[in-house]
Amino acid sequence: MTESVGVETPRPRGLVQRWRATRKGFKPSDVEEPIDFHWHRPLAGLLVQTIQDWPVTPNQVTLASGAASLVAGLLIGLGGFYGPGLAVAGGVMLLVSIVLDCADGQLARIRGVSSPIGRVLDGFVDIVAPFSVMNGFAVYLLRLGYPHAAVWPIGLVTSLSLVWHAGAYDVQKNIYLHCATPSFSLGGATLLTLDDIRGYESEHRAKGEHFYAFLMKVFAKWTLPQMGTITPWLEARRRPNTDAERELFRASFKTRMATMAWLGFGTHLFLLTLACWFAPLGGAAIWGAWFVMFGPMNVACIWIVLTQKRAERDFEERLAELRARPPASR
Repeated sequence: MTESVGVETPRPRGLVQRWRATRKGFKPSDVEEPIDFHWHRPLAGLLVQTIQDWPVTPNQVTLASGAASLVAGLLIGLGGFYGPGLAVAGGVMLLVSIVLDCADGQLARIRGVSSPIGRVLDGFVDIVAPFSVMNGFAVYLLRLGYPHAAVWPIGLVTSLSLVWHAGAYDVQKNIYLHCATPSFSLGGATLLTLDDIRGYESEHRAKGEHFYAFLMKVFAKWTLPQMGTITPWLEARRRPNTDAERELFRASFKTRMATMAWLGFGTHLFLLTLACWFAPLGGAAIWGAWFVMFGPMNVACIWIVLTQKRAERDFEERLAELRARPPASR
């Protein structure tokens, strides 16, 4: 009898093989932003393949992403004073920030160390990048001669729209994962309740991790307005429990999720990256990116919000009908 010997699976060597292998750390494709799935996350995956054995933590990668986004905003603003080449360099740093932001979660999932605090820290850093870059763009446009009365109000409204879109996408993504792929973990429960968050806050405080406890406290206040949307999906009347019920959920919400997947941070930041790289042509690229965020993206988000309750009622009715059938006919 020959004794089998465990052999370590070799890492992919060619670029194409490495690119395909990056999907190991992705979220399910139903909830991924297309630009992330096809561009940002593969780039992040190549980075993760390089650093996964390094003594670097996912949270450190998250903080590096935030630092890169601050540098990006600074370079864009300085581009208005010293030439558009700096704005282009700001676009490169923004891409670095995005890739690092995608890499932290992939690294955590590959290592099996996804955690609620990593998820919360990532969420806070996600806010840094767009506001840093949007402020840099505002300075850049002002230096081109555009009036304050146009730049600051439009920039502010566009920034708030960005946060609204991305926040709505994030909530729907978590609900979709909770209902369609409950085995997938973002770090703790996919849908965190206020009790969950406060429990994590107490744990961190008991360990003397006061910064993490503070983040959890702020996160609880941030998520409070979202609880009305999240809580019903934790109740037995709506939460899918079987494969058939989860398939019904996918059939009911897959198209809506696909629409929402164009409204996340990755898509917005990709538009802003392009605006940086086209900055030498003038302010048109910046205004164009802002128009897409304020116009079509707002229309899509408003449609999702206004039709959400009806979609949820329809699903509940179909779920009740499915549960009323004899087991053999389901």
